[in-house]
Order: sequence, then C-alpha cells, then structure tokens
Amino acid sequence: MAKIKIKNEFILGNCLDILELLDEQIDLVLTDPPQYRLINKNIKFNNRTAFVRKADFDLFDSYKEFTIFTEKWIKLVSVLMKKDSTMYISYAEQFSNDLINICKKYDLSYFDTFYWHKTNAVPQVRKRNFCSSIETTLVFNKGNYTFNFLKQNEMHDFMELPILVGKKRLKNKYGGTLHPTQKPLKLIKHFVKISSNIGDTVLDPFSGTGTTNVACKMLNRKCLGIEINEEYYLASVKRLKQINRTKSGVLGWI
Repeated sequence: MAKIKIKNEFILGNCLDILELLDEQIDLVLTDPPQYRLINKNIKFNNRTAFVRKADFDLFDSYKEFTIFTEKWIKLVSVLMKKDSTMYISYAEQFSNDLINICKKYDLSYFDTFYWHKTNAVPQVRKRNFCSSIETTLVFNKGNYTFNFLKQNEMHDFMELPILVGKKRLKNKYGGTLHPTQKPLKLIKHFVKISSNIGDTVLDPFSGTGTTNVACKMLNRKCLGIEINEEYYLASVKRLKQINRTKSGVLGWI
C-alpha cells in the first residue's frame, strides 16, 4: 500500500494501522489518547491493592491492557519523530511514571509537565473530596528540540481556562455533547506555538474533534489527525472547513 503524505487533513481509522503507512518525519506530536478510567472496585496497582473512586473505564479491562496499548502507539510514533522533535501527551498524573518509563525505551526524554487548571470544574456535591480541576500534559523531547520562548508571562507551566460549555462545545446529532474531553483551542495553539515552527509537520494520532488540526491550520503548520470514531471524524472534517484565510492573512472562523 502506498505511503501517506501529510497535508492538513484527517484519516478515519485505527492509528495502530495508519501510523505504519506514514513515511514523513514528524516535528511535533500532540495528542489526548484513550485513558484508563477507574471504577469503584478493588484493583492491584504496583503490587498494592487499593479501592478506587468511581469513574468509567475508557476502553480497557485492566491497567496492563492499557499500558500494552499505550506502548504500541508510542513505539509507532517514535519511529516517525525527527531527532529534534517534541511530543505532548495528555495523561492521568497518577500513571505518569509508567508513561515516562515507556517513552524512555524509545529515546523520548521526559521534559516537563504542563497543567491545565479548569476554572469551572465540576463541583464536589458530596463535599468529601477536593474538586478535580487539573488536567496534566506530559512533554517529551528528542535531541535538540524546538522551544520558542514567548513572553515571560506566557511561559508558566500552567494555564487557567474553563472547560468548554454551551456553543463552544461541538454537539452530536441529538444536540448533546459530541466529545467528552474536547480541549480549548487556546491551550492547543499555545503548545503548537512553543514547540513547532511555521511549515512544520504535526501529528495527532487520536484527533477527537480536530482541535489540533484547527490550531495548526490557523498557525500555518501541516497536521494529520487520525480518528477511529466516524462521528468525531465527520465533525472534524466539517470543523476544519470552517477555517478560512482573511485578506490580512490571519486565519479565523467563518
């Protein structure tokens, strides 16, 4: 099968299959992969048994299955990354050490952790715990990576932004939330500005609603988004078409 050339587009399919068809070297990987979400049950983690709070499993029946999947896609992506590239991965902080160890196997060095403070996080109704208002993104580098230092007040290791609500969140055909973890465009643009340059090639193997592609088009980068969910894929394609170039050369929404 012919190799895929990256422009600024989406591909519908499983990234574990698609990544093997790419022959271009990547400057920046930016993604929010499927997560391991816990439910109320006793589980074994690092040889200890713990009772964990209620949430949902994303796709995985066990933590081991999750880590195997994570290593598979990271291995495939690492082969495509240039020797001076960067990768941002949204990842649960309690599992970050395991992610760091996986990446180390594929010559990806841990660089830093970035924190998104959700200023409108879901309140603690039972008032028996802290509000979960932080989302972590781990940053990994290869070699002499790109790091565009912006203004001092823009280079903190956190950003305060609300969770997208109302008209800012994409809707499904029933008028409900299309994607549960749609990221703010401002956050993704921030990462793209810092860790890539105009004309660079960006990859998002779990593109969801296409925010990475939108950010890259607005900032004049090439980006390939891979998405396995057809509803998300179709919404992403439509969303990207809503970006146009104005007379001033600035990309924006129409």
